Amino acid sequence: INRLDGLTIVTGTNSLRSGGDVYKVKKIIPHEGFSMSRMRHDIALVKVSQPIKMSRLVRKINLPTTDTPGDQGAMLSGWGAYTFPQEKFPDKLQKLGLKTLSHDRCSSLSKQAGNDLPIYPDNICTITQAGKGACHGDSGGPLASSGVQIGVVSWGKPCAKGAPDVFARVYKYLDWINRNMRN
Repeated sequence: INRLDGLTIVTGTNSLRSGGDVYKVKKIIPHEGFSMSRMRHDIALVKVSQPIKMSRLVRKINLPTTDTPGDQGAMLSGWGAYTFPQEKFPDKLQKLGLKTLSHDRCSSLSKQAGNDLPIYPDNICTITQAGKGACHGDSGGPLASSGVQIGVVSWGKPCAKGAPDVFARVYKYLDWINRNMRN
């Protein structure tokens, strides 16, 4: 992202319109291997202009120490559209309980849904019933399990129609995250 003017991070609120602390974005560090056409390495770090204040409502999330298996419970949260194709966006942060999929199961279900993008080993997928899942506006948001961020929303086609949602698998990016956090 070349233009950071007006780009902010808001913490400590679940309301889109009020509350929380606002931090200016100082720098965005995208993965150097990111490919929009292949939706590969869809992960970035955001540096803010001052340290984020921790509180009862704002806490750090842990990074994974082990890889995430299929069929594990997870929580998606985001501000994405809750209706599609006539997109309507929420005023309150949304959350949804999901189950992770094995790599093979995700690849199979994704192909059945007509997706031509491959599922890479550095992806993690979830599935739920039609009508629920990640949608436009959720990209970049967290997928968490037991207080650990296991994924970053990347893509899902079509939106909330019962096809897998695809995330960057945080565990596969730990070296990249740690290297860039030191700089």
